[in-house]
Amino acid sequence: MKTALHSCVVIFSLAALWPAEANSDLLLPTRLIKNESASFYTKQDVCDHSKKTAPDKKAAMVIVKTHYCDKSSKVCLKTTALVADPANHFVHDNFSVYQSRFESQRREIVNSGETSIRDEWEKDDSGPEYYIVDVQSCKILFRDYAYSVYQQGMYEANSAGTHLNFEANYRAMRHLLLQDESVRNILGNKYEHLNETQIRAELARSEEIRQLHAQKSLAEVLDAVDIQDIESGLQYEQSK
Repeated sequence: MKTALHSCVVIFSLAALWPAEANSDLLLPTRLIKNESASFYTKQDVCDHSKKTAPDKKAAMVIVKTHYCDKSSKVCLKTTALVADPANHFVHDNFSVYQSRFESQRREIVNSGETSIRDEWEKDDSGPEYYIVDVQSCKILFRDYAYSVYQQGMYEANSAGTHLNFEANYRAMRHLLLQDESVRNILGNKYEHLNETQIRAELARSEEIRQLHAQKSLAEVLDAVDIQDIESGLQYEQSK
């Protein structure tokens, strides 16, 4: 009986690790979760999972964020929209991607494991933050706030505010990460930080991918992440 129960827990835990496939136009990050049914939140969990599922990738991108602001500035939601876009091949070619989420549309996720995740990643505020982890040594090579690239246009949207401006976002994330020597090194120094010719070639490839995968609106991304919550067995606080 104990073995059977253990097997059920393991199966549920593994199911919670996979990105939601709400549609083929989003590649949602794998969720960090800590509760009675699933435990996937430590740096070692990330490194082991990345080495098993993406052995060609040397680095993981972990985005620790709360989603407290998704009804106002939408910083966390916009960060998810950026990394989940298949056209962002800079992310998907180079990193296994993971994220946290503690709230949905001002409803607390009561079994997300917020305290455990915050403690593990030494995160004591609400600003979304990027961590780049060497999956072999399991050491954090780089961390910085998404806010730090506002001035680069990272969260610039179209005139209606419904979709991100992809080029501005792509350039900003690339700038944020490649300014760091350790990130350039773990990617094999194949990217030059400010090489405009290289950037334009990358954007041309993004446009080819865009012909196959439509850009999703922020509302559609939010719906997809909510579906991921349900598939992962996460529960929302009841509305007051």
